[in-house]
Parts: sequence; C-alpha cells; structure tokens
Amino acid sequence: MTTYDPHHPHHDDPPDRWTAPGWSTDRPRALRDCRPGEVVTTELGQTVVLLHPTTARPHTRDHGEPRALSRYDLVEVHAGGRVVHLPAEALVTPVTDPAVQLDAVRAAVDALAHRHRADVHTQDTARAQHTRLMDDLRAFAIERHLAGDTDAGELNQFLHHFGLPTYQPRLQVRFTITGTFDITGEPEDNLAVEDEARRHLRVHFDDLDDLIPGSPTVAIHIDDVTALDT
Repeated sequence: MTTYDPHHPHHDDPPDRWTAPGWSTDRPRALRDCRPGEVVTTELGQTVVLLHPTTARPHTRDHGEPRALSRYDLVEVHAGGRVVHLPAEALVTPVTDPAVQLDAVRAAVDALAHRHRADVHTQDTARAQHTRLMDDLRAFAIERHLAGDTDAGELNQFLHHFGLPTYQPRLQVRFTITGTFDITGEPEDNLAVEDEARRHLRVHFDDLDDLIPGSPTVAIHIDDVTALDT
C-alpha cells in the first residue's frame, strides 16, 4: 500500500488526501501538508484555519551554519481571532465536527475581510499622500523656474524624470470680430439669412503654430439683418 512521505525527495506536494491510499483524514500531520481552508487543531488544542500554505523550500547549500527562519518555515493561519503564522512543521489534527468547521471558517473570513478593508484604507491614504507630495514637488520646481533658477528645458527634464506632467504655460486670447456683408434677398428672408450666416461664418485657426488643440471656443452671433432697398 502506498503511503505519503512528506520528506521523500520526489514528493514536494501532498497527494489528494481524500483518495490517496494510506492517507488518513483524521490522523495528525504537519501543518505544511494541509490545504487552504482546512480547519485543524494544534497540539495545544487551538482551532485554526489554514490561509496560505508554504511553498517548496528552495535548494540551498548547507555549510553547517544555523539557517534563519524564512517564509518557507511558516504557514499563515487564522487563530484566536487574528491572522498569525505558525511553524510549518507543527503537528495538527483535522477538525471533523461540521459546526466547529463552519464557525472557524466564518471567523477567518470575517478577519480577512477586516484586514482587506484596513489594507485598502492604508493604500488609499498612502496614494493620496504620494499624490500631494508629487504636486508639491512640481509646484516648487515651477516656482524656481519662474524665479529664474532653471530654464524651461531643465524644468521639464526634471519633471519628466519624476513622471510628472511637463510645464506648458498657457495664454488665453479673447477676441472680437465684427463686420458686415451684403447679399441679395427680400426683406421677408431675414430669418433664413441669419440662419445661413450663422452656419457658414467661420474663424480660421489653422495657421496658429502654438494653438492648443481643442481650446478654441467660438460663438457666432448675428446682430441683425437690415433691408437696404425698400
């Protein structure tokens, strides 16, 4: 009969414990051999839920020196209302009582949800602080440029290095164009003439080299249409 040996060099991962011959679902085993979501009891009688298993330990040379504890030696679990790490080699026994399993998993999910909300809040706060810092940095660099300490090229090179929008000062030109033109028509045609003039009169911007695309706003207003011959 085949049995599972976690220390065998060709058994990096445990087999399917529900079907593999010789694999018992209620005998003690190392915590590293449990699956995420399993509810087990430690040797001290504490009920824990496995959250994140270990990965295969990387091959390292052994020079006889004590090896520092690493993430390969610990397993993330939910225990006692907290998310903690326990030694991967700790012996545990599966919990078979469905009610105990359900309560333990619910508590673990609640703890993970709370930690997720806290993590999101921390990330949002850090992101907002970083954004404010970058805005202050850009404003300070532009201030020094306006004071004459740097030219436009040096300023934009600095801003580009930090992934900030380059400095492109804008000037807004407000204009008024007035004029008249004569056409043939009857006095009663004035409404149609106004509409045609409004649709066909245009302001030409194509020859402005420094024009910012999308910035022009033009409204054509026809003051009046006057009959010249009566």
